[in-house]
Amino acid sequence: MGMIKQISTGLLAGAAFLLPTLEERASARSVSAITAVGFTWHPIEDDCGHYDYDTGVLSTTCPMNVIVPLTTDHSGTKTLQFTARALWPTLGDAGPMCRAVATDRFGSAFSASNYIEFPTGTGTFTSSTTDSVVVPSKGVFLADCLTNETTELNEFDYAP
Repeated sequence: MGMIKQISTGLLAGAAFLLPTLEERASARSVSAITAVGFTWHPIEDDCGHYDYDTGVLSTTCPMNVIVPLTTDHSGTKTLQFTARALWPTLGDAGPMCRAVATDRFGSAFSASNYIEFPTGTGTFTSSTTDSVVVPSKGVFLADCLTNETTELNEFDYAP
């Protein structure tokens, strides 16, 4: 019994020393846009999101609301960096945009950043960072993007 207690104590002590190291390794994550779930604004246009599994890019050919679930290790303040491009804005509409959203598992403690519109017409992918949101304990963190006919979403970066 004494030997088991010593081994257990040694394992617990060893695990305590590893925790800071494991936390440091979880400093950032990147998620490809192909993990997104897209919802069209018009039921007739259900097939307007196209995934390129070689590049990880989600291209849209109609206005969509794109949701990307993001896994977190800890509750707390989070920001989101997204990489995207759009060839041109839709005439009369705002350009495509993304925001960070957090809520508890019941949907009653909602927190969202402002939408960040990304540049159109440049032809190159650009990165933008949202304001902070607060992810509650056992909460949900996700990217919420509104796209137009020429949007390409590439990557979402965040600290878990």
